[in-house]
Amino acid sequence: MRWASIGEKLGVVARRGVFYTARMTMTNTSLPAAGRKLPTSQVVPLMTALLVAVFAFQLNASMLAPALATMETELSATTAQIGMTQTAFFTAAALFSLFMPRWGDLIGRRKVLVGMMVVTVIGSVVAALATNVTMLFIGRVIQGVSGPTVALTSVMLRQAVREERQFAFLVGILTSVNGGIAGIDALLGGWLTDAFGFRSLFWVIGAAALIAVFAVQFGVPETKSDQLQPMDWKGVVGLVVAPPRSSPRSTRPARWPPRTGSW
Repeated sequence: MRWASIGEKLGVVARRGVFYTARMTMTNTSLPAAGRKLPTSQVVPLMTALLVAVFAFQLNASMLAPALATMETELSATTAQIGMTQTAFFTAAALFSLFMPRWGDLIGRRKVLVGMMVVTVIGSVVAALATNVTMLFIGRVIQGVSGPTVALTSVMLRQAVREERQFAFLVGILTSVNGGIAGIDALLGGWLTDAFGFRSLFWVIGAAALIAVFAVQFGVPETKSDQLQPMDWKGVVGLVVAPPRSSPRSTRPARWPPRTGSW
């Protein structure tokens, strides 16, 4: 009876162990083994989703350049104030890039990227509805969450594509599209601004980010790191706060909103 009881317990533990293992790896069951090419049927939705996400970020970065003067006029702002909104976006993008990819390693990269795109949509709506430069500033800071998009999509691509040549080819497409659309989106931004006003740019950016939400959710497999150490949020705060604290003492602190002649 004793040995039978032990056997039953071991059987329960074994079954639970199999269930636990399946549960932990079920998000990666569709990925090929190392050295094997990803089938075309999986490459197409994967690359489409990642490219749309990168496209949404790149529009944030360079599409607004032709509309800055129009924003200044319509929002009754100064050149310095409009320039500050651009600085806010790139600063927020840099700060989010410090910890978002690592957070994706822990809780799921697809989950984080989808969340980033959702927040980008919200920031785009805030910026599109801006009635003053302060509201535009807030919208641009929110849009800055899209900053780690290129880094995160590159890691997701590497996790999905295990064959070296295929990965090199696909990551080349990803990075070239990221750098190659800058001219096109600037031309598109100028045309949209002339035809529909600067607010149309943010609606286009928001639409691209919204498409990316669904494309990534349904076209990219979920992956995460095998290391499950908790996120060091205290360290994150230190990294985010460190750049302003390490600035030279001779640098005057910026004021918001900036006033004409204070620069």
